[in-house]
Amino acid sequence: MPPEIDTSARLTEIAEATLEIAREEGPGSVTIRAVAARMGRSTTVVTKYVPSRSALLVNAVSHVRSGWDAAVAEVLDRKSGMDRLRALMDWTLDTEDYDDAARRLWHEILAKEEPDSDQWGALVDEAHDDHASIVATIEESAIDAPPWLADVLFLVSRGFFVSTVKDPEDWSGDRARVAVNAMLDDLVAPGVTRSRRAKGQGNAG
Repeated sequence: MPPEIDTSARLTEIAEATLEIAREEGPGSVTIRAVAARMGRSTTVVTKYVPSRSALLVNAVSHVRSGWDAAVAEVLDRKSGMDRLRALMDWTLDTEDYDDAARRLWHEILAKEEPDSDQWGALVDEAHDDHASIVATIEESAIDAPPWLADVLFLVSRGFFVSTVKDPEDWSGDRARVAVNAMLDDLVAPGVTRSRRAKGQGNAG
């Protein structure tokens, strides 16, 4: 009997080859044939797991995202209040490992796929997850924030994704963090939580 193939390991191998090509040569150079060549395997080895170029791109983006939950948990560990929210945004406005290549592929999917495709839907689901993560972090921080703060931070992070692909040298994470932290300083009352505000309002009544 042929040896059993670890599907997860093979998809990871395919994703990493895809990301390497996207980083070195641009997303337009990512093809099933190019990925197979990078892996030193036949195209049928790739198509057995990802049947199309679109699936190839989504697999790579999903691979990068798969480690994000653990990374965010580590970043937020033992932080509270504004420190917790700032830590999330600091992590979001960064480019590590294959983040830059994943963002290029993210744009490639949006440019080439139809809005009703599974690939487009995967990016929509990803965006919803990112927004939900910001909402949850604001709730956990218990800060006195305007109700639309999560929307603004989400739009800022998406704008950063676009800017780092379009002009990465000019739009660094450090530059984005300065802007975000200045905005948070203006929008969120320092040191005031919802519970403290509610308590103060109750005493006033």
